[in-house]
Amino acid sequence: MTFDKVTVKQMAKEIEEAVQSVGKKFGVTIQYRSARFTSLESTFKLVASTVSSSGETNEAMNYKAFAIEYGLDLKWLGKKFVHGKKEFRIEGLSSRRKQSNVIVSNNGKRFSASPAQIRIFLGHN
Repeated sequence: MTFDKVTVKQMAKEIEEAVQSVGKKFGVTIQYRSARFTSLESTFKLVASTVSSSGETNEAMNYKAFAIEYGLDLKWLGKKFVHGKKEFRIEGLSSRRKQSNVIVSNNGKRFSASPAQIRIFLGHN
């Protein structure tokens, strides 16, 4: 067997599904983030995050706490917008990034954008 893009994507999906029971057991969410591979080996990045008692992620809580400081509206959390031909959803705010710190997702894949980009995408420039 050799690793290729299709195989690694299929494996990543099944790995993420398989670790969900572990996440529930420990009260965290576990998400697949990325993979690197050669024909002989692959490395998968999974991120486990704590969840508040209300079910919010740390990034969503960060958004609620700091959105106004970045010129973002609190109502935009969870809002969807279209960029190019893809639909994105605002997931939260990363406390580890200084500039492109707004986390957005498209079909489960996560990206980062700057607050200025978010304002433009939502038509609030």
